[in-house]
This record gives sequence, structure tokens and C-alpha cells, in this order.
Amino acid sequence: MRPTTVTLAKAPAALRPPPAFQLPYAPPAHLVVSAQKDDDYLHKVTDQIIELATRWFGVRRVNQWDHEIRIVLARLLYAVPSAVLGRQSLGEEHVEILPLPFSRLRIALCVLYDILVPYFLAKLPQAKEKHRLLLRCHLALFYFSGAFYEISKRLAKVRFVCLSPTNSQDATPFTLLGVLLAAELMTRAFRHGLGTDHKLSRAPQSGSVTMPHSPTRGEAEDDSTGQCTLCLGPRRCPTATMCGHIYCWECITSYMASQPGMPQCPLCRQHVTLQQLAPIARYRV
Repeated sequence: MRPTTVTLAKAPAALRPPPAFQLPYAPPAHLVVSAQKDDDYLHKVTDQIIELATRWFGVRRVNQWDHEIRIVLARLLYAVPSAVLGRQSLGEEHVEILPLPFSRLRIALCVLYDILVPYFLAKLPQAKEKHRLLLRCHLALFYFSGAFYEISKRLAKVRFVCLSPTNSQDATPFTLLGVLLAAELMTRAFRHGLGTDHKLSRAPQSGSVTMPHSPTRGEAEDDSTGQCTLCLGPRRCPTATMCGHIYCWECITSYMASQPGMPQCPLCRQHVTLQQLAPIARYRV
């Protein structure tokens, strides 16, 4: 039977209890809350970086390096200090859990995975669907076992122990959710094997929106609609946000789909949603 406790032999000295002291593995609920808190703090760090970069370099330059700022720079600034100094992340501190074995190499591999994989997926949209399927399979395994919530931790074999007393109910895996997710994955695999899943493959990816009107060649070359600040070309199917800025429909929807969390207007940083976008018919400057 797999042990439910572990001795903190490889933890940093500042966090290491007496040698005979043993702690239980962190319950699944703590792992979920920790990851959610880290995401919240990461979004706050990203917003601060975007605000400073906009002041120093301007909106156009920030839009050109949006993926590098949000995926690479922000994640490095948030994750590297705790990994290098051998400290818990803010999310781990919130629920009082500690990664074990506490190896800086393993933590660095997790950070690299969390940076490089999303970055290359942003550059290769055709691979997003396969990666999303892989994440759902991994999530189903977590619901059954309750061991690894993030796929990078599973690859590096990094588990967590709980530093505070826990309720026995918290240690129960989310088995019912695992059964439901596994049933969904099996249904999709069965449909795909029968060749009846073509509708799902043709459906737009999560966060993407079908363009309401595809301009003709003459409309694409028409510059009377003004210049889009995202593609720097004539606006095709001009679309206005609630804050009054106008972009190409395809440009603004792609930009919003690439943003984690609540999307913002590229110019004024006001929060916008896809439902608030308004295509403007017969728009001319």
C-alpha cells in the first residue's frame, strides 16, 4: 500500500521539522486551491508588467511582444525567485503545503515546462486541441488519484506534503468527477473511431469566434475603413469595443482569445468580452 506520510529529509533547512516528524501528503483540494491562487497572483503580476511596459515602450510595441511578456517574462518573474531561493510559492503558502522532493532542478524543470509549452502552443495553434485533450486525460487521472494536479509536477514527480492539520474528508479524491470526465473522453474516442466526430473537429476552438462576414478581395484592399492598430492594415469587418476602439474582427477576437483571464482592450486596457463586440456595417473613416 502506498504510504500516506513522508519524512521531510530533502526540504530546505528553514522548513525542515525534526527528523522523526512525519507529515501527510497534501489533499487534492489543497492542490487545486494552491494552483488557483498562483494563477490569481500571476495575473496580477502580468497586469503590472503590462502597465509598466506600456508606459515605457508604448501600446504598439507591447502588442507585438504580448506572448513573450505574458507567457515568458511574467512567469519567470513570478516563479523563478521562489525556485532559486528554495521557498514556497504564494499559492503553496496560502494552503501551507511543501513540494517534495525539494530539488531545485525538478522545480526548475516544472517552471520551464509551464513557460515553454504555453509559449510554443501560442505559436502553433494547430497543436492546441491535442494538448487540451492531453490535459483532460491528466485531469481525469488527478481526480482518481489526487496526487498530481499539474502535468509538469507529474512529469518531474514532485508531490506535496501538508504542513497544517487536515480534515480526513479533504483527502478524498474527486472520484465522481474522474468518472464523468473519463466517460466524456471515452465517448469522444468512440465517436472518433466511428468517424462521427467530424462536427467536433470542425467546431471552433475554445475562445475563438467565427467571423460574421468574410470580406471580398476588393473590401480587403479598401483603406477607407482606417487602419487597425493590431495588424497595421486596413480594417476588415470593423468591430468596435465598448470603450469605442475599432479593430478588425479577426484581429480583436484572436487577441482576446490569446489573453489569459479577463481580456482587455489593447489600447486602453478596459475589460471587454466577446459578447460586447459590435461589428459595424458600412463603416468608413
